[in-house]
Amino acid sequence: MKKLLVTLDINYNKNITGITYPYMRSYANKIDADFKIITERKFEDQPVNIEKFQLYELSKDYDWTIFIDADALIHPNCPDVTEVYEKDTVIFNSYDLYPLRFKQNNYTRRDKRNIGASTWFNVFSDWTRHLWKPYTNPTEYVNEIFPINKETNFGYSSHHILDDYLVSRNIAKYGLKVKTLIHDAYSSYPKDGHPLFLFHQYCINEKEKFKYLKECDEYIKNQHHQYSQTLSSITYQ
Repeated sequence: MKKLLVTLDINYNKNITGITYPYMRSYANKIDADFKIITERKFEDQPVNIEKFQLYELSKDYDWTIFIDADALIHPNCPDVTEVYEKDTVIFNSYDLYPLRFKQNNYTRRDKRNIGASTWFNVFSDWTRHLWKPYTNPTEYVNEIFPINKETNFGYSSHHILDDYLVSRNIAKYGLKVKTLIHDAYSSYPKDGHPLFLFHQYCINEKEKFKYLKECDEYIKNQHHQYSQTLSSITYQ
């Protein structure tokens, strides 16, 4: 089984990646995966988050590909998710209700599952590469995107979640099966004591994000029990 772990870093804050990258490299080593950092732009006329769609080509020679945003921290205890799920299934940490942020189209109406992807963490196989099938003109869809109040208050425009929209559209268009860690892998644990495998916050500035990740880093390094109580500052995004 050939596996690849990928992150996207187009001039990202090195204080943040200085915390998250060692955990990613350790996880890649744990599951015998190659580790790739996307640093060059291939879609220069598009928003930076569209560079995630390089995953379509990068994944072609691998059985499994895992993508993690550069500001997300993966716990050392996280199991090899490629050994837990079937290859016909796409995995996210969680997902949103599609109409919460996006306008319906004929693909999503036909699909009826209303899956609004949250792409900061996702896992897919060579069977499901169409999750990241690129679009010729991605920005033609920005008028179908409606950021939630938290995002607009932070300053996000429709372009900031264009990657989530296009992946959600591909899920419906290609009928891809979807599961999540939140609703599946964690379901057998008590809500106040399940293991935290991923740490991620958005709609906070880089100073706050660095502080948050330092807290997560210290929490992991000082952890004495397999299933510790969650941090008060942790929320799933």
